[in-house]
Amino acid sequence: MLMRSVTGMMVCSGLLAGLLCLASCEKSGTALGEVRGIVTLDGQPLSQGSVVSYPENGKGALGTIQSDGSFILITRGLKSGVSVGHHRLAVVAYQQPAQASPEADQKPLVPLRYMQPDTSGLSVTVASGKLETLQLELKSAI
Repeated sequence: MLMRSVTGMMVCSGLLAGLLCLASCEKSGTALGEVRGIVTLDGQPLSQGSVVSYPENGKGALGTIQSDGSFILITRGLKSGVSVGHHRLAVVAYQQPAQASPEADQKPLVPLRYMQPDTSGLSVTVASGKLETLQLELKSAI
């Protein structure tokens, strides 16, 4: 009987601790929105690379560009979503020569200005619970 009481108290204590954690995590949780879109270069879908976000506050996010140019930003450590607020964006895409070693020089697929958030001219403002759909239209020439 004593063993059942101790076990019951341990289970109740564990449940109470879990509920307290859930309540405190919900209060201090990060507000998230969703960002997805298409990247084109000179009107054609960019078929590889990454879109990287640099937020004013919170964690940055990363989206892998698919063969059709589409991407979804995902914040590391979270299942999905992007922290709320203003994000500067960069598009990073290189072509590695076939049969080349990982150390080989890679050719940029987009102008270098798009690979830096300070020079890309790309940004998004994310609102809590909202979907932002972007058309990132890159140009080879200014």
